[in-house]
Amino acid sequence: MIGITAGASAPEILFDEVLNFLLTQGLRV
Repeated sequence: MIGITAGASAPEILFDEVLNFLLTQGLRV
C-alpha cells in the first residue's frame, strides 16, 4: 500500500495489508 510509514517493520506492513484486505472483503459481503 502507498502511504505506509517508512519506519514500519515488514511484519507490521504485512499485518496492516491483510487486515485492510479482510476489512474490505467484509464490507463487500
